[in-house]
Amino acid sequence: MVRFLGPIKGHTGSVHSVAFSPDGSKIASGSWDETIKLWQVSDGALPRTLEGHTDNVTSVAFSPDGEIIASGSYDGPWGSSPNSQPGL
Repeated sequence: MVRFLGPIKGHTGSVHSVAFSPDGSKIASGSWDETIKLWQVSDGALPRTLEGHTDNVTSVAFSPDGEIIASGSYDGPWGSSPNSQPGL
C-alpha cells in the first residue's frame, strides 16, 4: 500500500534531491537554499536542519547503516552524521 505524506514544507529554495534512510524512518532533502533537512516519515516532522554548504545542494544519500549523510553541492561534497553538522 502506498501512502502519500502530503507536501513537506520547510525549504526556502527548490528541492533537488531526496533520499530515504535505510530503515525507512527518515527522509533527507537537499535544496537550493543550501541546507539539508531531515524529516520523520511517520508524521512529516522536521527534527533537524543541516547547514554548512555555501551553494545549492544537488544530491543527498544515506550510508548503508544510516549513520552518515553524503551531500553534493556546487561548493563540493560533504559528509555528515545526522547528529552533527556537515564538514566532519
